[in-house]
Amino acid sequence: MDGLYVCKVKTTKGILIARRVHVVMSVMARNFSQEPASREAYQGGVARFTCDIKAEPPTSYEWFKDKKQLSSERFHTLSSGILQISDVQDSDAGFYLCQTTSYLHDFRIKKSGKAELRVLSDVSERPARFVAAPANTTVTAGNTAELECLVDGNPKPSVEWRRKDTDLRWRGQALSGPGNLVLTNVGPKDEGIYECVLFSRGLTKTAAAKLTVQVAPKLEQGLESYSFPVTKVMTTACLVSGSPAPNISWYLNGELIEKTGLYTERIKKTGGESMILYTLQKKHSGFYQCVAENGVDQVMSVAFLQVSQKELAPRGRPTNVTAVTTSTSILVTWDNNLVQSDRPSVVAYQVVGERFPRQKICTVKENTWSQQCTVKNLRPATNYSLTVQAYNKYGASDLSDIIYVQTLPDVPSKLPEVSVSSPEFHSMLISWTTLSAEDSRGQLQAYRVYYRRIGQNEESR
Repeated sequence: MDGLYVCKVKTTKGILIARRVHVVMSVMARNFSQEPASREAYQGGVARFTCDIKAEPPTSYEWFKDKKQLSSERFHTLSSGILQISDVQDSDAGFYLCQTTSYLHDFRIKKSGKAELRVLSDVSERPARFVAAPANTTVTAGNTAELECLVDGNPKPSVEWRRKDTDLRWRGQALSGPGNLVLTNVGPKDEGIYECVLFSRGLTKTAAAKLTVQVAPKLEQGLESYSFPVTKVMTTACLVSGSPAPNISWYLNGELIEKTGLYTERIKKTGGESMILYTLQKKHSGFYQCVAENGVDQVMSVAFLQVSQKELAPRGRPTNVTAVTTSTSILVTWDNNLVQSDRPSVVAYQVVGERFPRQKICTVKENTWSQQCTVKNLRPATNYSLTVQAYNKYGASDLSDIIYVQTLPDVPSKLPEVSVSSPEFHSMLISWTTLSAEDSRGQLQAYRVYYRRIGQNEESR
């Protein structure tokens, strides 16, 4: 069945995920999505038929006239299934159809309906025009880009291709068929705006299209394996290139890192991301992976992190953790119960929390049983979870119990957008937008509408 599939490998040291595989069932639609339609063309001019069927993998097309396959150089078939006929002759009149063949599972031929081409012998002048202008095209690096351009008129117009903002030109034998531009093995340098220019008796017309080149992700800097003590913070980076810019996901032992309970902070940087890991514990040992993907392909990096508890690190964990909130801060207090004669003194505590803008490090207040730390710059009326951890020069203690708090509400940060209308001559209708939770900064209790008559100073509500 269609979908993304992933394989997880379990080892004695942790779990790894393999490359995700996108499985698409090979299929060809029962009916054509586009079939050729009957049309007229002038002798010496051009004609164009369309044909398309949804298939995976993409199929190829063949064209027939009166049951005979077309072979003349005047008949040009694009990879999209379009048939172009140049320098139309009386003998081109007849019935056309396209055919596509499936070699998957079984040999299957599909034929479109027939379309008639009627050739007109009128040889009077016709204004130059675009029969088919180029369309915006997206192609993967290394493949072929095909930009269509078909023109008609009497006298016959000439065609030239230009790349905007450059001196690049293509004409004559450099073009494919009557006037198409084909670029092979395209790369990022080929991305840009391309113009098909029509010339006829001093008249110039231009039709433009954008060529977008997508590039598979490439790992520029991967993860590195480490052996770390239980510690307050560790930073690692995953730098990738690609177009469009790849999305990065982080995994710990085969799970999205956001689901593991590890406090993390992701920092966007040029060409990738840095991941900051807070309050690393022994249970966080294992395989760390960054996976970068952008719809073209994916790339991943893996590293093993061994977290160990040092013998002289603080033993136990902070206790009696409490919190007092304002609208934008949390005052956290706890007992300094990790004073131990057989190991170095605790020098700092770290307060970490989900959704904190940054983690807070507080130095120990000497000879004080009760310790405290204030976390600032928080959002009003927002739920936070937090925990405390002690440190000395050898490492970190276990984490305290997690506590859950909510900051107090505050006045809204902005006014709603107001609109006023007068449905009747003696009334006004006043309406406003709903504020987001971030802008409301708490549960809104009521709205007050103030108004003032023209020429009066007092407001009413």
